[in-house]
Amino acid sequence: LYQQRNKTFFFAAYEGLRLSSPVPYTATMPTQAERNGDFSAIPQTLYNPFTTVQTANGFLRAPFPGNKIPASLMSTVGKNLISYYPAPTNGGLANNFVASAAAPASSDEWSVRMDHNFTDNVQYFFRYSSKNEYKVGNPAFYGADDPGGPYLRQPNNRLDGATGLTWVISPTTVLSLNFGLNHWIEGNVVQGYPFNMTTLGLPAFINSTSNQFPVTNVTGYAPLGPQNGSGEGGFPRNTYTTSVGLTKVIGAHSLSMGLMNVILQTGGGRIYPTTFNFSPSSTAGPNPETASPDTSGNAFASLLLGVGVNTGSNGSLSSTGVSVFPYNSKHYWGTYFEDDWKITNKLTLNLGLRWDFQSAPTERFNQQSYFQFNQINPISTPLGSTVTGAVVFNGVDGNRRGLYIAPVADFSPRFGLAYQATHKLVVRAGFGTFIVPSYFGGGSTQGFGQATPWVAVQPNGYTPENNLDNPFPNGPLPQTGSSLGALTNVGFDTAGTPSQRSDPYMIQYMAGVQYAVTNNDMIDVSYVGNRGLHMQQASWNFNQLPTADLALGNQLLQQVANPFYGKLSSSGCGLSSPTVSYGQLLRPYPEFCNVNIGQVPNSWSEYNALQINYNHRWSSGLQVLASYTFSKFTDDTNGTNSWAETNTVPIRNYYNLAEEKSVDAGDIPQSLVISYIYQLPVGKGQKVGANFNAFTNAVLGGWQLTGVWTFKSGFPIGVIGGVNNTGSFGGNQRPNVVGNPHVANQNIHEWFNTAAFAQPAPFTFGDAPRYMSTVRAPGLQTFDIGIQKWFNIREIMRLQFRAELFNAFNRANFYAPDANFSDASFGRISGTLPPRDVQFGLKLYW
Repeated sequence: LYQQRNKTFFFAAYEGLRLSSPVPYTATMPTQAERNGDFSAIPQTLYNPFTTVQTANGFLRAPFPGNKIPASLMSTVGKNLISYYPAPTNGGLANNFVASAAAPASSDEWSVRMDHNFTDNVQYFFRYSSKNEYKVGNPAFYGADDPGGPYLRQPNNRLDGATGLTWVISPTTVLSLNFGLNHWIEGNVVQGYPFNMTTLGLPAFINSTSNQFPVTNVTGYAPLGPQNGSGEGGFPRNTYTTSVGLTKVIGAHSLSMGLMNVILQTGGGRIYPTTFNFSPSSTAGPNPETASPDTSGNAFASLLLGVGVNTGSNGSLSSTGVSVFPYNSKHYWGTYFEDDWKITNKLTLNLGLRWDFQSAPTERFNQQSYFQFNQINPISTPLGSTVTGAVVFNGVDGNRRGLYIAPVADFSPRFGLAYQATHKLVVRAGFGTFIVPSYFGGGSTQGFGQATPWVAVQPNGYTPENNLDNPFPNGPLPQTGSSLGALTNVGFDTAGTPSQRSDPYMIQYMAGVQYAVTNNDMIDVSYVGNRGLHMQQASWNFNQLPTADLALGNQLLQQVANPFYGKLSSSGCGLSSPTVSYGQLLRPYPEFCNVNIGQVPNSWSEYNALQINYNHRWSSGLQVLASYTFSKFTDDTNGTNSWAETNTVPIRNYYNLAEEKSVDAGDIPQSLVISYIYQLPVGKGQKVGANFNAFTNAVLGGWQLTGVWTFKSGFPIGVIGGVNNTGSFGGNQRPNVVGNPHVANQNIHEWFNTAAFAQPAPFTFGDAPRYMSTVRAPGLQTFDIGIQKWFNIREIMRLQFRAELFNAFNRANFYAPDANFSDASFGRISGTLPPRDVQFGLKLYW
């Protein structure tokens, strides 16, 4: 038998979760009258897009008599799509649908670990864990049987393994070796999969590549189909990590050095989401260039007519297509040296230097490409003039396999200082740079994954082109792989990454003091700063018209002789027609429509904060931690949000990133979090019940109160929407600020002054900032309270009981108001964070 009780130790654990929380949902659904084409109840006038004519002063449309759309003009596919909208649950035109649906989550997690001491100086460990989890990202608000609903379930399964050896070579030298692997599979399961597109009247070829309900975005109304970029799919990932570290103590110096290697692998993908976008601009007038969404146009009417827009207000492309499932891999190397130098008993310095190298991703089958800006495009030969810009395929025709040329000089110095000024006062300061892991989603898959755009409107932006009843008259664009070389995507949108770039990095710095008020009370006051450089943009349109050309006004939309005619068989922006918009020929890369380049490292961020922490360590049955932060977070690129919902504001003018400077979407100026544990003074040895018998003490003694109180400022609001009439062939428009956005008495029906925003003039970008620091969503106030008790069953066994109330007082914490200038609910709040949640728990320690 194995006789190593003092050398080998085992640990095993299981944790399960079954949680179902109701999620409220408020949205605007089309009324029955609107479904029948009767829009006489809305304040906006509808104009017939099929009557659009271009004049010397812009465009002109005729109104629909009585604001009613004749049945003869209604789109068959449009009528089929709207049949999947649920009926309103109450009267009114806006926010007339209120529902609540469950968002269950489930997980099962197992862990085992073994530690073995070969000798007193050599220790080994092995750990293995697995987790099977799923959660509902979007509940079935439209009903479980409606394929047009937004339901999204997200499986998330992981396997983790790690092993390591620690060798104490001498009293001053320690060596550690570690290896780990992680296998992670995420996925999406959507409500509308599988779905037969022909039942809507759409062409059958879509079923072979995009057989899920189409994403249908209707400005001002609830959407149909999968949302937030979701779609049926799976995403396996593997990570292999190897590291070695050595620590050596020499006098007052504690030296650390090490080397790490990480291999990252990703695969899979999602079904291509067929997407249709509808905007009020399609039914606005009489001149859609200058029309205001307050007075004309309705996106649902545009859907009913089958007249869409090429790109939605959220930046999504109206298209179908086929996805490719690439298998990408990438290597990371890092090495470091650090010296913790104890100069005196009161002063310690930390000096360090790190070097990082992140290789460019490669794809197993060379299914990736980048965009070369200065390369002469082969279309120049038949064109008779030189145009530049070309898709270059990695691993083909002698090109490098790596997506880009990776930087090799990523050195990061670090410095830290700790000085004990008195026996109660400690001063700390630090500075360091940190390389940010660069985006690892592989490169673009131009030619392999292929989008077929729905050219819903002509390049002038207002004249309808292909109706929803026949959105892809030429069928799907072929998957050409790398066979077309630099001619790939000529005449259409293209994408890629830069051929060379810098890695993003952060500069962090701080200075602070810690003061011991008593033996159990500590106050920490610090300044903390962080600056990000070379931060990456998700997408950057390099084919926007130069800003100076906007002075040409309507001349940009005039049709002129097309030099590309006869050289291209089809195009997404009119380059295969006899005439083309004059503005198209002025674009930097006129042979393409949009040139959307990802991972462009041209942004920055800056965070500055005063942090004050008070810590009362456990004494007299009480422990308290209070943290206050006063901060400002600014940048020039989009941020992310957590507990509130604000719109992501797209870049306005790609030639003037300086105008994008504002507070970040996640900026929280003030935050106070107080947590505590209080041992009730009841039971043996306490003020109350000191003489309890064993039974009474087991019932009434040993209870603890716990809590977390959170108070946070609201996120800033960024206004988007309206009719994009910049004429910039790539830029985006925001409203003009024409008044004070503040209102004297904020309420959920008018959180800010909507009259303070107006539609800008054509060929201008508007002047609203990306996010307004003075106009914010409601703040957050929550009180989470718990009570717990330990039961000693045997010497080696005890049981913990917990009862927890999240948002204990059931306070209504509101979401951000609707900040879409085109929505009927603009400026209104229509939802709240979850109500009070009660949780009970038992934990057995043995």
